[in-house]
Amino acid sequence: ADERPLGLLNFQFGDDEGVASLAVTVFPEARGRGVASSAIRLAAEWGLRELGLRRVSGEAAADNMASIRAMEKAGFHREALLRNHCVTHGQRHDCVMFSLIPQDIGLP
Repeated sequence: ADERPLGLLNFQFGDDEGVASLAVTVFPEARGRGVASSAIRLAAEWGLRELGLRRVSGEAAADNMASIRAMEKAGFHREALLRNHCVTHGQRHDCVMFSLIPQDIGLP
């Protein structure tokens, strides 16, 4: 209803120009409204369609059910449990890897 930001979305690119990872943070006052899944899906489709990416990935802490649901609701496919892979607030923990590829959204 106004122009206040609802959160942050970050695309990260590495050496492989066809691949990007994304991360999203939704501010507390905007949580529970589908903001994360919508932002994830919009950004991923933009990357696949407009940038020609061949893969967009994302990670969620294994115990963060809200983040896992957001990735799944955005159409991402669960690929693996990465043990002690992620670091949050200085603590290493397990996370779930997700991806979306062009074929998932009807592109060749």
